[in-house]
Amino acid sequence: MKVMGKIGFILFFIYFIIVMIISFIGIDIQNLRISSLESGKSNFVPFDSLSMYLLEKEHYNLDTWFYSTFGPLLLFLPMGLLLPVVFKNMQTLRSVVLFSFVLSVLIEVLQYVTGLGVMDIDDAILNTAGAITGYLFYTILFKKTAK
Repeated sequence: MKVMGKIGFILFFIYFIIVMIISFIGIDIQNLRISSLESGKSNFVPFDSLSMYLLEKEHYNLDTWFYSTFGPLLLFLPMGLLLPVVFKNMQTLRSVVLFSFVLSVLIEVLQYVTGLGVMDIDDAILNTAGAITGYLFYTILFKKTAK
């Protein structure tokens, strides 16, 4: 394995651990410490909580609104960038979308089953959108330089 490959794999591993911590334990961004996630209401209806956050944003403080709408998107953005860099069989948009969506749904189901976090299908949708965005960055950064 080349040095860049090893560095990429290490970065991906660290990133993956961070995703698991945020998904199942949570992080208090303001105080930069690990915190317990509050148990909330699960959402099984696509775009239900997302539309609530967007259409009724005046009912939420900025932190809640931002982290609920952009947090999942930003959390998986590195996934779409790192997967094709680290894994040769993950260099297509289709493979990145499939992997990210399956992983997101698995995380949401595990949150529901374990009670660690709140199951929200909209998080899986936003996570996948974040991975797609990361893949677009990958194509801009790496595919143009490869030509």
